[in-house]
Amino acid sequence: MLIMAMLVIAGGMWYTLGKTDVKPYEYAVASKGNVVQEVSVTGRVVPAEEVALAFEQGGRIQGVSVSVGDKVERGDVLLSLSADDTRAQLAQAQATVAAEEAKLAELKNGARREELSIYEAKVASAETALYEAQKGVADNVRDAYTKSDDAIHNKADQLFNDPRTRNAKLDVFVNDDQLRIDVEKQRVIIEGFLDEWRTSSDRLLPSSDLESSVSDAKTKLTTIRTFLDDMAYITTILTPSTDLSATTITGWKTDITTGRTSVNTAVSLVSAAEEKWRAALSALDVAEADLAYKRSGSPEEQIAAQKARVDQMKANVSMYLAEL
Repeated sequence: MLIMAMLVIAGGMWYTLGKTDVKPYEYAVASKGNVVQEVSVTGRVVPAEEVALAFEQGGRIQGVSVSVGDKVERGDVLLSLSADDTRAQLAQAQATVAAEEAKLAELKNGARREELSIYEAKVASAETALYEAQKGVADNVRDAYTKSDDAIHNKADQLFNDPRTRNAKLDVFVNDDQLRIDVEKQRVIIEGFLDEWRTSSDRLLPSSDLESSVSDAKTKLTTIRTFLDDMAYITTILTPSTDLSATTITGWKTDITTGRTSVNTAVSLVSAAEEKWRAALSALDVAEADLAYKRSGSPEEQIAAQKARVDQMKANVSMYLAEL
């Protein structure tokens, strides 16, 4: 055992003496302190309790009342949405309520004196317009007689013998017996109603029975137009002879054409006057109905309908207030 120990010591000494690269020892003074260990990891923090928050309707966030980590209680305001649009809608709804309430009050109170005056003035204006239209009808019917009388007595009668009697005869040769018979018959008929027409037109006033006067004038004018159309055709088929010059035929053509134009103008004027008169009648009826309506006040049904509209507008105000 002794011999072995000596060999081990000797071997160790030999190893130490034979090794050339020997590192020195490092020494540190022991002291009391904290041991810190840092760990860097990636992860997700899960709260112990989570609450989902949401607005009842979407919008633009106007303000945040708390910060991360603040302690909040039930009822605390965390976020608020912009209410500008809702406030504008509320103001508009409130203005509508005021306007509808004013209409309701107006319906309940009836028309004011100033408003009635306006409608009374409209009736007076319509009455004046009607009188002028009636006067226009009377004037144009009288003028139609004058034009017709001139077209027959001063223009067409140049081609007749005894034109104002029941024996009126065409004084020119026409190679158409039926045409001759027709114009001679028409001339006798026209002479018969021209006398009556002169008497009735002289008595015609704006307050007269214009309905029958206009109808009668149109009937007479239609007969005269047909007669003049036939006479115009006769002047186109006449030929010059020893007893009838071309100059005379030309003069007749011109006179008949003038008479036809005059009568056609009378027809247009009577129709236009009648249309204006009927329009004035309608306008007066409307004006009188409006005045009567304003004087009678508003019916209960209209007042109830307006009240319902006021209630509806107030409901809109309540809705916008709830949104705020």
